[in-house]
Amino acid sequence: MVKKLPDAHAVRLQTKAVPRVAILLDTAHEFGREVIRGIGNFSLLSESWFLDVIDPALPQRRLAASLSRCDGAIGRVETTAMFRFISRNKLPFVCLISAVAEAEELVGTNQAILCRLALGHMRERGFRELAFYGRHLRHGRVRFKILERIAPEFDCQITSLRIGAVMTPEVLVPQLAKLPIPAGVICSDDCTARSLLDAAHAAGVQVPESLAVLGFDNDSLFCELAYPKLSSVALDCFQIGFEAARMLSRWFEGQPPSGRIEVAPRGVRPRASTDTSACSDAVVREAVGIIRQSWKDGISVSEIARRVCVSRRSLQQRFAASLGRSPRLEIERTRLAHALDLLRHTDIKLIIIARQCGFCSTEHMHRVIRRKLGASATEIRARWRGTPPL
Repeated sequence: MVKKLPDAHAVRLQTKAVPRVAILLDTAHEFGREVIRGIGNFSLLSESWFLDVIDPALPQRRLAASLSRCDGAIGRVETTAMFRFISRNKLPFVCLISAVAEAEELVGTNQAILCRLALGHMRERGFRELAFYGRHLRHGRVRFKILERIAPEFDCQITSLRIGAVMTPEVLVPQLAKLPIPAGVICSDDCTARSLLDAAHAAGVQVPESLAVLGFDNDSLFCELAYPKLSSVALDCFQIGFEAARMLSRWFEGQPPSGRIEVAPRGVRPRASTDTSACSDAVVREAVGIIRQSWKDGISVSEIARRVCVSRRSLQQRFAASLGRSPRLEIERTRLAHALDLLRHTDIKLIIIARQCGFCSTEHMHRVIRRKLGASATEIRARWRGTPPL
């Protein structure tokens, strides 16, 4: 029988001693590491906490012994016994992920925005009939329900692949045969998406030519090591950690949480797994391929039309019918995607990014980014890097 926590944590808080905070997260994945970085940043800027990183999968007795030394905790609830232990001992606990129905997740990603970004990304590539593949976990079920509900707003529909726990070529091919080719699949997370990519490769299904795959969470190691590299919707894990630490700090001051805080995701990180266009018009597919190969060279719509052997007017009409946008907008969209990628993931100067991405000037790039996203290039870079408000 595990003993109740002593009142030591309450005594330390009342005497203004430095609080000790347990972080119950798995550091093997980027989510855990980035959340911890956000918590640490809050502690450095606003508080002075002792931070103990504890594996939430520890045996119950070891976990209880570790928590007994702490004044509060942030992280994951793995078991009902763990949740009851925390509740019984009235330990201030900011839950981020829960495998237990009773535990309320107090800080997390805004799933509605996350799903809208995913659908928008796939619709930009021309997909109207989509499939969802996910494990039977809480976040997978939540994401599919939201995707199913909002799909009509994007003039598309999404169905769930009934494949089961293990994705193999034997079960993959019959399921994909039911989808239009090329097919677009949104997966519940990056791990699930990688299993789909591996099965597709074993089955001889070409990605992204015949199958475009998008994940959630943007665990960069998972995504960059996948073949082909996996596109994913990125969470703002740093900000989740920062907001969780701020909530716990207020709790220490006598202000327990009154509701859930939702953090907006950072956006889609496009990679090779969705670098395609779903349309039945072979001319448009060829033109999009030319744009992706030659956008840096300042290629014109007239040159694209010449290379696909149609008139400029015919090309514009075909693009409007297949993709709902003009060839010029497709070129601008491609330039913008690469500019945003450089802004978010490099320290390259803005003038060099503008030049590399085919913009006339830095001012031209600023105007395009502000018109599309409502923020300047500098603001986009700061927001992506998770610089929190003080």
